[in-house]
Amino acid sequence: MIRSLRAWFTRQGELDRGLFFSVFRFPVRVHHSFWFVAVFLSFRGRMSLSDLVASVAVIFVSVLVHELGHARVAFRWAIVERITIHGLGGETRWQSLTELAWHQRLRIILAGPLAGFALALIAYGLGLVTSPRGIGRVLVRDMVWVNLAWGIFNLLPILPLDGGRATQEVLGRFLGRNSEWYAAILGLLAAGAAFVLAVGVGSGWMAATLVVFGAWNFRTLKAHYDANRKTAWNAVSERDQERERY
Repeated sequence: MIRSLRAWFTRQGELDRGLFFSVFRFPVRVHHSFWFVAVFLSFRGRMSLSDLVASVAVIFVSVLVHELGHARVAFRWAIVERITIHGLGGETRWQSLTELAWHQRLRIILAGPLAGFALALIAYGLGLVTSPRGIGRVLVRDMVWVNLAWGIFNLLPILPLDGGRATQEVLGRFLGRNSEWYAAILGLLAAGAAFVLAVGVGSGWMAATLVVFGAWNFRTLKAHYDANRKTAWNAVSERDQERERY
């Protein structure tokens, strides 16, 4: 389900819908679904309109900086086609000019979370220096919290998070084409453990998100199992046909 949603949001972002601009010459499309989800995640009872706008702005800047981190490193070896920000987060699409080494792809993957951590550190430093009040304090607090919390969560070894993709690249260095299979197994186990933790702390939204990601990893495992079974079946059938032929 999440794969279909991500594909749908990405297709919408490719169309002439929503806000379009460029940052450092990288084209950015913001689909209107992003604003609905950002408001939903930001809204808390009896909060002022200014606090709500500030919280949505923090989410927008955080997602944008995360994707710019991917884009900036990818630009060293590839053509960055676009950045799409939508209701499920963001995606940076790039096309490499040559075959990239696994460590180059790993650097592109990790650049997003690292950019978010850097933003959190800058916001925290500004908060210490300026001691903001009112809306400024809300901005600093949310900027630090969103980037730290999302960055740590995003580094969990769960596909399709950056942590899961990074795990797949590292495993691919030693296991070759079976790396996605093992990454999905690890992702399913990690999603299950994180789900138990989320339920324990009473985070329903996080638990629901982990169920979706767990389903993604299970679907990946099933796809590999079906593909291997069909390959093995075809190999047996071909051997039988050869025996019958001779």
